[in-house]
Parts: sequence; C-alpha cells; structure tokens
Amino acid sequence: MAYDEDLANRIREQLADQEAVTEKEMFGGVAFLLGGNMAVGVTHDDLMVRVGKERADEALDQPDARPFDMTGRPMKAWVLVAPAGVESDPQLRAWVERGVEFAFAAAEGLGDFRAGEQLAQLERRAAALLRLEQPLAHGLGSRDQGVDLGELAVGELAQLRLPG
Repeated sequence: MAYDEDLANRIREQLADQEAVTEKEMFGGVAFLLGGNMAVGVTHDDLMVRVGKERADEALDQPDARPFDMTGRPMKAWVLVAPAGVESDPQLRAWVERGVEFAFAAAEGLGDFRAGEQLAQLERRAAALLRLEQPLAHGLGSRDQGVDLGELAVGELAQLRLPG
C-alpha cells in the first residue's frame, strides 16, 4: 500500500491523547477511527478528512482542499487535502480536529455537528428534572414508582462523550 507514512505518523502524534483510536487499511491508504468512526486518513500523499455533509462546503472553501472522489461521484461528507495544506503541524491539527469532531458526533448518533446543541438540551433537561425530583421525592412518589428523574437525566449526560 503506497501512502505517505510520514503524514500517517504525524497524524498518530496528533491523535496520541485520544482514546479508542484504531487504524484500518482503506482507500489505498490508512484510516484513523475513533470509537469505530472514521475521522481522518491518508491516501497516497493526501489527507482524507471526514467532515460531514453539513460542514463539507466550509471545508472545501479552505486552501488545498478538494472533494473526495474515487469513483466519479464525490463523497459529500469527505474532503481531501493536498500536501501543501498540511505542511505545518498547526495546519494538520486543524484538519485532524475537524475529523475528530465529526467522529465524536457520529459515535453519539448526533448527526453532523449537532453535538453541542444536544449537550445543551440534555443539560437543561437534567437541571429541570433535578429541580422536580426534590418535591416528587417528598410526597408525590416518584421513587415509589421506581423512577428517579435525576438519575435518568444524569445517566443521559454520562452517555454523551464529547471532545474538549
């Protein structure tokens, strides 16, 4: 498999602090998955980045980015970045962060980059449910019915793992 090993090593360094990173050979190169969801990869000498359909246009507006097209039909949620676009570590980091952000959102089933919105909704729900739990626990019987509203909301928050 012919791909830029130096670029792959630089990506490994960028992902060193991430949990559950796996590598998989694909697209004639190597892909880096977080929690089973592809974030970035290397094919030939280009960086592949999975950005999601909602962020693809923004990503394609960046210098040295182009659509990921291997079959004559571009993949709308992906971009390729030419070597000039990842020469420096800060350039590479910016692209890797985009891919990581998408992989985390995909792992949580939150779609393309709605993770922050979902977290805010869960936090508001948890706060409201925790406020309700106190009066319910003192006479309306939520615990008697086996429902702990506070634990439900906190449990939902605990399942949501986001970067940063």
